[in-house]
Amino acid sequence: MLHEQMTLSVGATIRSPYGDRYVIEGHLGKGGFGAVYLVRDRHDRQHLFALKEVLDPNKRERERFIFEGEILKRLDHRALPHVYKVFAQDKSRRMYMLMDHIQGTNLETLRNGQPGKRFS
Repeated sequence: MLHEQMTLSVGATIRSPYGDRYVIEGHLGKGGFGAVYLVRDRHDRQHLFALKEVLDPNKRERERFIFEGEILKRLDHRALPHVYKVFAQDKSRRMYMLMDHIQGTNLETLRNGQPGKRFS
């Protein structure tokens, strides 16, 4: 389970191996394996992104996360966020996926508003 001290604070900076630096503007959600942050690229301050984080993945989880990111980078559909990068921070044992931030209600909230908390 994700421990509170493992989540990053608003204002913290995440560095990618590409030289990018993302500043955490807020928290979008968290689960047992990591969190999703609202971030801003320090070089392009106009755009907000979602940054999915996986904490301490084992080899299989790491491979699946990279595979998921590579597949999503190739998809182009208005209902899906564009995925830009997948990268790891080996020292902190964290992996990240940078994608478009789509404003609106998340699926869990929509599902909970349905009869029986189901879509069908």
